[in-house]
Amino acid sequence: MAATITVPQRLADDVVLIRRDLHMHPELGFREHRTAGIVAGRLRALGYEVHEGIGTTGVVGLMRGARPGRTIMLRADMDALPILEERDHAYRSQADGTMHACGHDGHVAILLGAAALIADRRDEIAGTVALLFQPAEEGLGGAKAMIDDGVIERFGIERAYGLHLNTLYPTGVLGFREGPMYASSDSIEIEVIGVGGHGAAPHYAVDPILAAASFITSVQQVVSRMVDPLEPAVVTIGAIHAGTTHNVIPRTAKMLGTVRAFTDDVRSAMPERIERVLRACCDASGASYDYEYIWRYPVTANDPEQTQYARALASATVGETLVIDAARLMGAEDFSFFAQRIPSCFYTLGCSGGPQTSHPHHSSLFDIAERRCDDDCARARRIAQRPLDGSRASCSYVIPEVIVHPSPAQILEIVTRAVFQTGVKWSQIAARWDAYREAFANFDPKQVAAFDSIDAERVLAQDGVLRVPRKVKATIANAAALLAIQREFGSFHAYVASLPDYAMRAKDMKKRFSFLGDMNVWYVLFRCGEPVPRFEPWVQTIPGTHPRMREMVELARARSISPEV
Repeated sequence: MAATITVPQRLADDVVLIRRDLHMHPELGFREHRTAGIVAGRLRALGYEVHEGIGTTGVVGLMRGARPGRTIMLRADMDALPILEERDHAYRSQADGTMHACGHDGHVAILLGAAALIADRRDEIAGTVALLFQPAEEGLGGAKAMIDDGVIERFGIERAYGLHLNTLYPTGVLGFREGPMYASSDSIEIEVIGVGGHGAAPHYAVDPILAAASFITSVQQVVSRMVDPLEPAVVTIGAIHAGTTHNVIPRTAKMLGTVRAFTDDVRSAMPERIERVLRACCDASGASYDYEYIWRYPVTANDPEQTQYARALASATVGETLVIDAARLMGAEDFSFFAQRIPSCFYTLGCSGGPQTSHPHHSSLFDIAERRCDDDCARARRIAQRPLDGSRASCSYVIPEVIVHPSPAQILEIVTRAVFQTGVKWSQIAARWDAYREAFANFDPKQVAAFDSIDAERVLAQDGVLRVPRKVKATIANAAALLAIQREFGSFHAYVASLPDYAMRAKDMKKRFSFLGDMNVWYVLFRCGEPVPRFEPWVQTIPGTHPRMREMVELARARSISPEV
């Protein structure tokens, strides 16, 4: 069942109004001065700590929670495109030749709506939420500009999340994909240099158009014959400029193109492969060339754990029927620069509500259906709150039956108070099982200042199933039992004292704690000062004497406790 977050109607209406205002006043990359001013003003009004001018026109708003925790980033890009809008609606672009044809106006509006929801719940947040409004995504690398300006180090950003509106999907549908989701995007700029002449006497000239035409067709061999057929790749020549009139062979022909790939290996091999074809075509006609390969955006690859986490939150918010596996796209995103540096998740939000809002991105007719933007404001607020307050998605985790339907928040609270008190990381739990046991006797929640929630989250796998080693499951189960005892009795010692004799204590402990045998029951009770019957004669029968039993005997002698035999 979806766990809904109610978005006030006034806020939902405000998100639409913000989006339409931004749509009417689009600004190109690194020129988003009006947009950045609106963002900064609204964030300040909500109580955010605002930082402007990062990466030229970028804005960061910080909301610090009441408790310590990680710093996560929610990102929206702000720039428009140099396109003349052809739609005639009330919020049509008022800047001729510039329009929001990629949905960035919606991204900004959604994140500002989420900012309001986060501000309303600031007391529930542990850690810091960084709302990042980025300039110049459209080909200019605004994300890299902000990174180069130190945005990650300056604010200690540890996780990043971003979305892109998508007219390929119906309104409200969310698409997630682990690993590569958007392709890399690089550019090629070529000038073929020949010898100009009369169109009626080509034998006195070297025709650069002929060489360019040969290259345009031949370069497709790079994808069809040099790249593994199972690896997607694209080489497209998008522009060719040569000549001025009917009967003149020009001296030069210029070409512009784009190159896309989904792996670093394919991407890194492209410059040499393309130049090899270009060289052969020019050599065949006697032309020369200038060739520049421009590295632009790397592959946008999602961190699997962050994607699983965000997808689970989406399912909990809108229901599983609206959450799908997103297809890989040959489009590119400069969010990839963040994803290269920190664990990240980039996902898509459907915004097609019919024929009028189904035009492709970068179309002069592009528009979005606005009626579900408020849902993503709520979803962004959940992302902001959940990884910091110690919980994951609202789903039922499959763990040992000793726990009666614990919530995810309880599980991480358990981990916080019991496991991390000993300084044990999840990867070390199996090796340091004894250290965990000692936390039972020395339990003091006041000693715990902070914990690594991401380490804990790694144990909680997709679909709510704990796919972890048996001993780690036992750790969580026993920690849950310990927390229940703490809440019910106030302390572990009070719990032990509430049971009248050893037999009842041992039976109750075995019922409450997972995989707890006689020896461990005795050990835990003894560490609480409990006189344990029958253990001393039993120890004498063990060859070499178990270290834990030897410790119990030594403690008994030190305390002058006579075990009941």
